[in-house]
Formats: sequence, C-alpha cells, structure tokens
Amino acid sequence: MSKTYMDSGNCEQEAKYAKQCRRTLIPLIVMKEFRPTGWLGFLTADLKYIDFTRHPFYLAMPMLLEEIEAYRQKKTTAVAASDQLNIV
Repeated sequence: MSKTYMDSGNCEQEAKYAKQCRRTLIPLIVMKEFRPTGWLGFLTADLKYIDFTRHPFYLAMPMLLEEIEAYRQKKTTAVAASDQLNIV
C-alpha cells in the first residue's frame, strides 16, 4: 500500500470488489511510514500488514509467504470440514 495506491480510484474499486467477493487481502506496505486512511484504512483495519519498508526484502518475503500458507491451511481445513458435513 502507498499513497499513490490509496489515491487511485481504480485501485479503490478493485480492492472493494475483492473484499465484496470475499477474497483474502494481505496488505503490503511499500511506502515508508505510510498508514492507510479513508476507504483503504477501513478496508484493511482488521488485517495483518506486512511492512516491506521496515524489513529487508529477504525477511519480508518469508513473512508474506507465511501469511499465504496460513490462508491456504485455513481454507483447506474449512473445505475438509464442509466435505465431512456432506457425507451421506
């Protein structure tokens, strides 16, 4: 996330659409000392940020991969649970 992203009407529409479609959002801060406000702050307030400006890339990237894997595990568990409920 950056000020440029936050100021873009197209980015706003895309992010809101992703949220509406219940897609997982993993906010990445790419601008030093940036804190989202307005629509972007509202959309990301309850999410864990990965701040690429506070950590070297080689440390921030594994953090991102960890978040993606946590989402995958959560999704796999939910699918497995729903499959068990559909057993006849």
